[in-house]
Amino acid sequence: MAKTGLHIVPDGFSADGGWYTDSWSPDRVLWSVRVEAILRDEQTAFQHLKVVDTPSHGRVMVLDGAVQVASRDEASYHELIVHPGLCRPALAGRDDLRVLIIGGGDGGAAREALRHPGVAQVQLVDIDPGVTRAARELFPTVWRLPHGEGSLDLDPRLEVFHEDGVAFLEGGGEGYDLIVVDSTDPVGPGAVLYSDRFYGLIRDRLRPGGACAVQGGSWWYLPEVLRLAHGGLRRALGRAEAYQCWTDVYPGGLWNLVLATQGDDPREVDLARAGALEGCAWYDAEVHRAAFALPPNARAVLAETRA
Repeated sequence: MAKTGLHIVPDGFSADGGWYTDSWSPDRVLWSVRVEAILRDEQTAFQHLKVVDTPSHGRVMVLDGAVQVASRDEASYHELIVHPGLCRPALAGRDDLRVLIIGGGDGGAAREALRHPGVAQVQLVDIDPGVTRAARELFPTVWRLPHGEGSLDLDPRLEVFHEDGVAFLEGGGEGYDLIVVDSTDPVGPGAVLYSDRFYGLIRDRLRPGGACAVQGGSWWYLPEVLRLAHGGLRRALGRAEAYQCWTDVYPGGLWNLVLATQGDDPREVDLARAGALEGCAWYDAEVHRAAFALPPNARAVLAETRA
């Protein structure tokens, strides 16, 4: 907690519910947002879920006290976790692409995958039906078709499963051209999603030329998360490159992602596929290349995973 004047701002919701504060760095850096209304407050079978309206960030979903998605800035994260993996030359000309999203129950990553006309199927696996239910009912700008109005469910290419992501991978079946892991940090039940076992399962379910994109924390605030994801994926798949996206709700304002391939250079971009995307606000071919340009001090953090 930190003092502001004569008041104490807790990590979480204030006593009157009028403010939400996230501790970016305990006892040192706090991020706060004004709350206009609490739209949902429930304990699901897996976590405590709140949905609030804010004047600055639109509608915000908070899980176990941590912001997961804000409607005003979510596209910056979702476009960058999906499009670089699908716009690689290794997939050029393909119109039968299959995408698996583990986590991502808000629907933003699924929406971006469905933006590609070459994607034939998107499977979304989130263990908590409470999250997808809240997204369907309260986040119409996130759980929506990529081109125009309407729920994501109207796109026949989308399948939604509520089960454990590890068990889903272990179940076998067809392979994927991109696996997106839009997960929490490696704490509690989420720790398995950063394990060598999990990354090995991902490797085994990728088609030739396939790749995996994951959220990787922050090299500044959460360097251990980035090292864990980067090192594990590099060992499993052969090549992993860290990159970044802008965000206003995750610690630091710049958030790291990791794109791992089976050998091709994740930084290269298929100009035809990237240029054919319609409706993107944050991604294009120039952003694809620039996102992988990390500063020297960030590269120094990653150097610790290369042994």
